[in-house]
Amino acid sequence: MAPLPPSGYVLAEPAATERLLNSYLRETGLADPRITLEQLRALPLPSGIHEKLCADGCPLRVELPRTGRLLLGTLRRGSPSGHHRYGPVLWQCSATGVPDRRVDGALHLARILVAELASEEAEPVVRERRMDALLRHIQNSVDKTALYLDRSAQREPWPSDGEGPIAFLAAEQRILFGHPFHPTPKSSEGFTPSDLEQYAPELGATFPLHYLAASPELIEEDFLPGAGENVLPAAVREEAAALLTSTRGGWSLLPCHPWQVRHLHGLPGFRRLLEEQRVVHLGPLGKSVHPTSSVRTVLAEGHPFFFKLPLGVRITNLVRVNPQEQLQRSLGISRVVALLQARAPQPNFSILLETGYRALAPRDWAPEERHALAEHTAVLFRDARPCAQTPAPLVVAALLEPSPSHGEPAIMRAVRRATGVASGPLKPSGVEAWLRRYLQVSMMPLLRLFIEEGLSLEAHVQNSLLTLKDGWPEHFHVRDLEGASLSRDRAAARGLLDAGGLTETHSALYDDTEAWQRLEYYFFVNHLSHLLVTLALHGPSDEPRLWKVVRNVLESNALSLRATGGAPYLEALLDGPTLPAKANLTSRFRERGERPLYLDVPNPIREQEVPRWS
Repeated sequence: MAPLPPSGYVLAEPAATERLLNSYLRETGLADPRITLEQLRALPLPSGIHEKLCADGCPLRVELPRTGRLLLGTLRRGSPSGHHRYGPVLWQCSATGVPDRRVDGALHLARILVAELASEEAEPVVRERRMDALLRHIQNSVDKTALYLDRSAQREPWPSDGEGPIAFLAAEQRILFGHPFHPTPKSSEGFTPSDLEQYAPELGATFPLHYLAASPELIEEDFLPGAGENVLPAAVREEAAALLTSTRGGWSLLPCHPWQVRHLHGLPGFRRLLEEQRVVHLGPLGKSVHPTSSVRTVLAEGHPFFFKLPLGVRITNLVRVNPQEQLQRSLGISRVVALLQARAPQPNFSILLETGYRALAPRDWAPEERHALAEHTAVLFRDARPCAQTPAPLVVAALLEPSPSHGEPAIMRAVRRATGVASGPLKPSGVEAWLRRYLQVSMMPLLRLFIEEGLSLEAHVQNSLLTLKDGWPEHFHVRDLEGASLSRDRAAARGLLDAGGLTETHSALYDDTEAWQRLEYYFFVNHLSHLLVTLALHGPSDEPRLWKVVRNVLESNALSLRATGGAPYLEALLDGPTLPAKANLTSRFRERGERPLYLDVPNPIREQEVPRWS
């Protein structure tokens, strides 16, 4: 008899199924997959299947026109923003509704949906390669999710009330399910099982960093004024000085992930630098660091800087190295942000600055070889001081994660504390008051920054940190400026290009339409829809009612937004029929990690007749 799968699969499989189905429905424009009982009965289904499909919800039908099939299942809870919940029964049928077989797990569903996507690829070799790769990554993600869930039961509950840096780090390491509209939210290609144990934040990993010492002519670096002196812990600098000879006293130190050290030793150019003794591998130094939710960004408790390290592992879509373009984008935006926060600080809102970067980039190498080594060694330093405060900011993605043990996410514990309802039903008025406070510290500052300054932040739930006070939203922080963008014309009109040292062709500059599209997607579609469906699923208010709160907050601020040139953006949110969303499933199949496809989804903020969801 085959061994039973780990218990983590009991939760990992339906979570993966939900992500695959919701991504497919969003990307094919099927906003409402429900069918009536009469439509279901008209299909030639064997006795008993009708009843199973209607047992705990309403029947749904998903067309697969290219492969001539359809899926029949159960919709337990519908969502106007596409965050649907499904029953356990799913059947693969012919185009006329004759059942073929019951869908057996997430990978079986993935094969069906990926075959449908792949049928548009004319080249057979490319089609098969892409199908195999995507299915492999989906299974990788499911397996890792199951492992993380199994192991989470053995760890202490994280202190979601946010008392100090321990709470901050605990939250960073509790994102077990990941992005709700991504087919491979927890995949990591390159980590062995042993590597996972040592380096995965979801397993509570901590480890010491290795350090490289390099001759000054090999170093490329750029820092904000005065920020490059103490980015490394004093203990590390002292240990390194004891290991280096006096002739190497002026050498620069580079922190390096232990996995990446092994990877670097496999690169001929790096080995050559070691042999020439222009670089010295000092080994592990200093205190252990904690990997945060991005896996490769780490923090040593008590140190005021994060290290965003290169890591040659494919995490979700991309191999996570630090190309020069991304470093320059991050630092250019950071200079602009430093100016804005000094010139007009916003109460209860802040942005964590990227303070500088350092990389190995030998000037006597050919440009291609030089850039390749730089992106595999470059370290970006980020201000971590706000994360040491009490109460500590907590990553929003962790607050929205359902508890593996009882299902309720930590965000609901905050709402209960704020509204004084320790147990039993919450009141709609209390949840909606909490949401209004959240929007005032997040949505409104983000909008004002774009409308007044042209700055568009990538404020998805993993880049957003929330400080709670007595359960109420107190302060909102945004991090990771690699994905931030500036509207070229608006920033130029405000004199921000010179302040950031940005040329007209800088990679951080976008046309106004694209910069606005990025803000619409990352905050309103990715972030807000995830927050609102979580509040609706575990509270007394449905999603349309919560989206009306969003609309009311926008309308109550309309006068000030219009006065600063925000009329077209406000009207797009209030009255536009659609909002942009990433097509993660299709982009993943087409191998477009760096240039994802976008599509339009219905705008839930718009006043319209919303279909009732049972």
